[in-house]
Parts: sequence; C-alpha cells; structure tokens
Amino acid sequence: MTVKFVRYASVLALALSIVSLPYAGPRLKAAEMQLIRVATLAPKNSPFLRSFEELDQSIRQLSGGAIGFQMYSSGVAGDEVSVVRKMRVGQLDAGMVTSDGLGLMVPEVNVLRAPGVISTYPQLEAVTRTLLPEFEAVFEQKGYKLISWGEAGEFHYFSREPIQHPNDIKRMRPWLWPQSPVMQETWRAVGTTPVPLGMPEVFGALQTRMIDVVESTSLQYTALQWHSTSLKYVTNEANGMLMGAWVMNKSVFDGLAPELRDKLVSMARANSVRESARNRESDQGSLRKLLERKYTATNYSPEGKKAFDVIHAEVRKRLVNRVYPEALLARVMQLANVK
Repeated sequence: MTVKFVRYASVLALALSIVSLPYAGPRLKAAEMQLIRVATLAPKNSPFLRSFEELDQSIRQLSGGAIGFQMYSSGVAGDEVSVVRKMRVGQLDAGMVTSDGLGLMVPEVNVLRAPGVISTYPQLEAVTRTLLPEFEAVFEQKGYKLISWGEAGEFHYFSREPIQHPNDIKRMRPWLWPQSPVMQETWRAVGTTPVPLGMPEVFGALQTRMIDVVESTSLQYTALQWHSTSLKYVTNEANGMLMGAWVMNKSVFDGLAPELRDKLVSMARANSVRESARNRESDQGSLRKLLERKYTATNYSPEGKKAFDVIHAEVRKRLVNRVYPEALLARVMQLANVK
C-alpha cells in the first residue's frame, strides 16, 4: 500500500459517477486547440482517467478540433483546497471535487451534510431534486459552472471499539479533516479531541493507532485500504452521503460554443445518474464484504440515539448563518421530512 494510492483512491468511485462517456473519434494534436485544464486526485491509468480521455476525444470531435482537455491527475495540482484556490486565480479551469471542496466554493452546499438530516437515499433525492438547480445558480453567481453531480455511498463511523453512544467516542481518538466545518462542530459537540489530518495521512495514523475512529463511506473505506488496520466495528446508522461534482470556471464554460456547452452537460449528467446508481450498489457491496470478514455492525442504544439527536441539533444550530442560512436548513429539513 503506497502513500500515493492512499491519497488518490478515495475519489475514484465518485469521479466515475461524475463523468464517463463513450469513445467518439480520434485525438487531435494539442497545439491545434484550446486546452481546458482539469485537476483531479485520481491517478494515471485509473478507470476514471481512461473515461475522461474518452470524454476528451468526444469533445475534440464535437468541436471540430477546437477544444480539448488537459488533465492534471494524481494530485499534481494539490489537494482540493489547492485546486479550488488555483481555479480562483485562473491557474486551473476545472476540477473534480467532493462536497467539502464544493463547500469551499459555496459554503451553503454544506447544508447537504447537516447532521441528522439526510441519512437515506430517498431523503437525498427529495432534497437534491429541488435544491440542485438552485445551487447551480449560486455557483454561477460565484463564477463557477456545475457540469455534473455524483454520489459515492453512505457515511458511517468505523472504529476500534463499538459506538452505541456519543460517550463511546470520547474514549477514542477520532479523525478530523480540517476543512470540514460539519466534522469540526460534531466532534466539538461530542466533547472529544479529534486528530486533524489530511487524507493522505489517515492510513498511517490508523496503522499506528494515532486515530481509531473515522467517518467514511464503505466504498471509500475499502478503496483506501483503511479496513486493513486495527478497526473492526461499523455503525449501522448512516451519517449522510458522499457527494461531489465536476466544476468549471464559468468564464471558460461560457467561452465554449453554445451547442458544445449543451452537449457536454447533457452527456455528463446522463452518465452521472447511471454511475451514481452503480456506486450505491458498490457501497453496499463493500459493507457486506466488511461484515463477512472481521467487522461487526452495531446499533446506537436508545439512550445513545437520543444523545446523538441532541448533538446533531446543536451542530446544525452552530452552523446556521456561519455556513448556511437558517431558512435554507429549514427547507432541507422539510424536504427530507425531518422534524
């Protein structure tokens, strides 16, 4: 298991859900066209990169050789924080980022991760069906174009000891991704002291037992090989969904021919629907395999469920007007049928 693989494997399933198109003709020479610079953490020779090369070929053919993509893979452009910063200053034209990266562009997107709200796929569908078009408009106001959205599974807690009550987490050392305001406030409300680490550092920290609680989807968890460490418990309760998107600087997108813009978006979004459905199955399959091997699924106790509900309500309150408007949170809770 190399550090490079740990760093990049986490985005593969999500990236595949964002864009993957059929082959559409021969590649033209880069010197003959405008190259749109796109960054991703996915490694070279990965399924996602092969899919994106097919997209590149399709766009080159559709544009008559006027437009192509220059992919910066394997994280050479940096992590999501760096990608967003470079897009802002024009050093990159587009990026494939998860919900946390999207939240750096438009903080309101973090409402989709508000704890205790979206914990099932029907809830996610009810919320995104209404709000995604509105989010797209907000992104455009901020200077970005959302090409397509994707998802890659349900978040669960994976831990060294069973988690049935928030107090159980206090006896362990949870991982904190520093750029996640939801994770920051959740651990603060639990009353534990988390260990802030970048994604590439988590595997080593699990091996040395620097941390022993992580929040992840099963698909991401197994892709990163985190399951091969000392952790052996997973909560049955889902904490939300991993989402992400392919985002382009609006000025670059608007510079494309109208028919090319429409075709690019329609092809990417149609594929996103298909791949997201496959990712749901893969995520559930990954969880089943974990349970067949050494992992034990645990439920919150009745007292623990009540305690988590109180914590989630407190975290949502703390994030209001700092991360998302109160009215937006109320709409999401109404759409998700959460009281």
